[in-house]
Amino acid sequence: MRKVLVSIFTVISLAVYAQKFNVETAAIEVKHYEDASSSEDDRKLAIERAKAAIDKAFGNPETQQDAKMWSLRGKIYMYIALNNKLGIDDPKALDVSKEAFANCIKFDNEKKKYANEAKDLIINVGVNMYNKAVGHFNSRQYAEAIHWYKSLTEIYPYDTRELLKSNNISEGSIFYYMGTTSYQAALDSNSTKEQKKDFLNQAVTYLQTSIDKNYSEPFTYIYLSNILLETGDTARALTVVEAGRDRFSSEPKLIEAEINIYIAQQRVDVLVKKLDVAIEANPDKEIYYLVRATSYQTLAKKELESIHKQDSVLGNLNKQLKSTADPKKKATLQTKVNELKGKADKSKASYDLYSSNCEKDYKKALELNDGLFDAHYNLAAYYLDMAAPFTMILNDPNTSAKAYEDAEKAQAEFYKKALASFEAGLGVLKGETKLRIDVYYQMFKLYARINEPEKAKDYKNKYEELKKQYEAGEVK
Repeated sequence: MRKVLVSIFTVISLAVYAQKFNVETAAIEVKHYEDASSSEDDRKLAIERAKAAIDKAFGNPETQQDAKMWSLRGKIYMYIALNNKLGIDDPKALDVSKEAFANCIKFDNEKKKYANEAKDLIINVGVNMYNKAVGHFNSRQYAEAIHWYKSLTEIYPYDTRELLKSNNISEGSIFYYMGTTSYQAALDSNSTKEQKKDFLNQAVTYLQTSIDKNYSEPFTYIYLSNILLETGDTARALTVVEAGRDRFSSEPKLIEAEINIYIAQQRVDVLVKKLDVAIEANPDKEIYYLVRATSYQTLAKKELESIHKQDSVLGNLNKQLKSTADPKKKATLQTKVNELKGKADKSKASYDLYSSNCEKDYKKALELNDGLFDAHYNLAAYYLDMAAPFTMILNDPNTSAKAYEDAEKAQAEFYKKALASFEAGLGVLKGETKLRIDVYYQMFKLYARINEPEKAKDYKNKYEELKKQYEAGEVK
């Protein structure tokens, strides 16, 4: 029995010695590699030997808590990752190095013989992970970029001296980059429907984490709100934008993001108030006037619908009022008529205000930027809306000759204004064939209505010719 015990002890001692020998061999070879006088061939041979020795030591449980082994393993794999001349292709080398330095710090709690150096070297690994992530992003290898950003986040607990932060690599910024990279991955045409969904969910998580870590970048809120809006969560998108506006009150892109949400929610009245604030902060931003004009146009249409309904109800009430002889019924009907007239007067006042503001804002947008086709087109549509009520007068058989003549002249004036706006819009169109076809069609119809047959014929020919070319695939 005694001989057996001695034999077992001897085997264990030899195993421990073998692993210590491997660690010491790796240490010697690392020194050769780090020696400035070593040639490239010497350095290559040294790192190959160091890797072989440290891999053997790593694979044995006897050295799993040896801080020196972990320190050497971290260095060896860091050199493999950073020195392309060694010719050792190991895409996981930086991750292996990071893990090794982290374990070195973990198992060197008392003496700190290796931990302090490991804390600096793991930061160097982090910087190189960041560079790899940027390189993959620029190559549109988004999943790989996210991997390296994610690996980098695991290094922050060791950055007690904030060396990464001093290099503009804050934890909040990395989650921002992870979020925007995930969003780009979702937009990539190679992503499947399921992958797109997963990437969007990742993007939401990462961007929210960036905000939670107080990263000072307004686009974090913009990207997050856009993604939420795209996925249908308009309520949360608005909450995100409002939080961003609290931090970056005058950021134009945040204001625009807020506008887009109110448009999606069809809360146009609230949107107008928001645009008032936006314009006060940025009075030369033509897009705000354009959107506010469109908002006023929407409100004006709603008021016009209300006016038509109120007029219809008032007509019925007045008929009932004339046909009844009952004093009580008459009094009740009169009260209803008076109340409805009051509402109708308010609707008409609101309609006049919205219409007036709509025209002013379109003109202001064009004053700031005459190249806005949407402003020209929408202004033309506004004039057509203003012309529409006169059609009812013209179609009414009870309209007097004088009223008919006045209505015809007023309508023609709005048609002429619409034509002028369409004409100006054509001047800024660049290759948008479908829009040009639409404008030609509108113009030939309008010229026919104001009794200018030659111009009507001209635009009809333009419309038909361009439409024919478009349908034949001759133009795009």
